[in-house]
Amino acid sequence: MKIVIAGKNRLAVEGLSLALEHFEATQVSVVLSNTSDIERRHFPVLEEAATRSGVSILEIGDVYPMGDAVFLSLEYDKIVTPALFSTKKLYNLHLSLLPDFRGVATSAWPIIKGRKFAGSTLHEIDDGIDTGDILSQTAFRIPSDETSFGLHNKLLDSASQLLSDSFPSLISDTLLPTPQMGTGSYFGRSDLVFSDIDLANFTNCEDLQRWFRALYFPVYQLPRFHDHKISSVEVLGETTSEPYGSWWWSECRRSINVSLRDGTARLSVALPQD
Repeated sequence: MKIVIAGKNRLAVEGLSLALEHFEATQVSVVLSNTSDIERRHFPVLEEAATRSGVSILEIGDVYPMGDAVFLSLEYDKIVTPALFSTKKLYNLHLSLLPDFRGVATSAWPIIKGRKFAGSTLHEIDDGIDTGDILSQTAFRIPSDETSFGLHNKLLDSASQLLSDSFPSLISDTLLPTPQMGTGSYFGRSDLVFSDIDLANFTNCEDLQRWFRALYFPVYQLPRFHDHKISSVEVLGETTSEPYGSWWWSECRRSINVSLRDGTARLSVALPQD
């Protein structure tokens, strides 16, 4: 039997390490996602780990005829079509509690939707996007002040532990699949807009603060308001005489005050190096 790890960053690197604990290097291969310069600067890189380990780097088409392989997608960013593979052992580790939050931005949507729990799911790959039968799942409580960046790191920790715990049973094919229950939800790349915050979208300070936390991922971007990068949002709780939806600049605090129906929110503007 052979195993193929598909992905690019931390989870894929950890998956490769697990694979090398259970297989000879000649039985292990990797398939790479596109890796940005930002990712290379901030995260472990599968390509580098594979080169150090001396395992083969394949194109996805090279895996199709491998009938005795386990294919494990760990943040692999391309659609996998099961009909093209000779093997039926196709698995994915998704950073959400499926069936909720299929697709992308899985550290943002639980915050936007006000969920209390998040987690990771190991599942079979079928013809849908993150719709295959569940093999294993783990959950944890989301802190009330969590940001997308912080939740992403917690999801990676959760997924890493799930992968380590499930790996022996996965390769021995002893995990029992369970169909996903309910309709769940799916979000694509176009469903979350990272451009300027529009006050028309918010009725109260809590909504504004939640959206800020959902968009706060400083490795990639900070939330923006009228072309200013925002580093934090503080709810002052005090109403003003200013009309709802208005805002004004506070030079002494380097912040923007926003008047909403239930109070005032202070948006701290990031310094140029932030």
